[in-house]
Amino acid sequence: MNLCGKYFHSIDDKSRLILPLKLRNELGNEICYTRGLDGCIAIYPLKEYEKIVAKFEELDYMEDENRNFLRTFYGDTVIPDIDKQGRILITKDHLIRMGLDKKKNVVIVGVHTHIEVWEQERYLAIQSINNSSFEIHARNIAARNMRAKERLREDE
Repeated sequence: MNLCGKYFHSIDDKSRLILPLKLRNELGNEICYTRGLDGCIAIYPLKEYEKIVAKFEELDYMEDENRNFLRTFYGDTVIPDIDKQGRILITKDHLIRMGLDKKKNVVIVGVHTHIEVWEQERYLAIQSINNSSFEIHARNIAARNMRAKERLREDE
């Protein structure tokens, strides 16, 4: 799965979001959304979502931090219907948390295995910061990958 691209859209007066056709085709008909990181909504194909939650099976539910995280994560997950126009209903709770209860402009971003839906101003502010550090992050990632390959060679 390789979801990519950036799309500027809006949420209509009935709280529906049109998923861009290219992303919708890649996502498929069985999707879910939940609270994303950094203040966005994360939309996953159900198969990708299942990979994420499989990792949660190892969490000890008796620990407060794990229990609170799982309660929030699963409680915020919605399995929406996709209508014939490719729209999904975004819950009022999610709209308020994203700051979209009054504003309707969003940015939809493909992020490899899922898509993120951002309030437009928040996204542009974060991207402004990310743009200035993009090359630094790219070099750091390349250096980490190089070190990992070197360790593999040493282990052989």
